[in-house]
Amino acid sequence: ELQERHEARQRRAQQVRAFQDDQRILQSRQAENRISAARERRQEREQRRQRELLEKMTRARRQYQEQLRIICQRARKENRKIAEVAYVARESLNSEREILKQKQENAHSSRKVMRETMRQKLIESANRVAKVSENRKRLLEVRQEKLQQELEEKERLASQRRMESLNSI
Repeated sequence: ELQERHEARQRRAQQVRAFQDDQRILQSRQAENRISAARERRQEREQRRQRELLEKMTRARRQYQEQLRIICQRARKENRKIAEVAYVARESLNSEREILKQKQENAHSSRKVMRETMRQKLIESANRVAKVSENRKRLLEVRQEKLQQELEEKERLASQRRMESLNSI
């Protein structure tokens, strides 16, 4: 009878341990599912940020092209005006020809400098945005890798405890 009680206690203890192991595994899986869901949410946020960034860059490019178009339009108008003035000047005084030519060159140089400055600003802005996006992505990958390592370590320890528990029986 004592032997039966002892065996019954042993069975109950083993059942409790098995139940506790199952609970730990379940909790580990739930934690893994939560981490996976969080990872997916982070990826979705990152993708949304990427899309927004792409949209911003596209808008910036359109604005840049629109500004260039306006500048070119103004330049054409200005060139027509300059050409008219040059014609009148050629008709009136030959000496004025050099002055108008210099004005055209100055206007062209000025437009060229403005376009180059705008292009540089847009490139710098795009580079800054790309660098920030890359840093965010790298940090996210580091966090995800760390979480994965922690999960693997927890699973390894749980497995090791299970094996020790089974070996002790």
